[in-house]
Amino acid sequence: MQAASLSLSRLERDLRMAGKAGGTIQQYLSSLRGFEAFLGRDADQASQDDLRDWVDHLRRQPIEKGDRPRGRPDGGSHVVARPAG
Repeated sequence: MQAASLSLSRLERDLRMAGKAGGTIQQYLSSLRGFEAFLGRDADQASQDDLRDWVDHLRRQPIEKGDRPRGRPDGGSHVVARPAG
């Protein structure tokens, strides 16, 4: 995968060095590309206010069905308590 910005190149290199899976790397790079598109410049130039604006932007976006976190639909715990005794 060819990363376009310096931030993308560094992130891709760091994730590969950390041994992350290909899908994880693609997802992280996609997220950074989205942030840079929102920002209009390299992520290295982002300020704290830019990050706050990005988070506000994300919060206003609807969550697509395939984007939901994996796990129980009811949000319950995966751990079942054993009865005492």
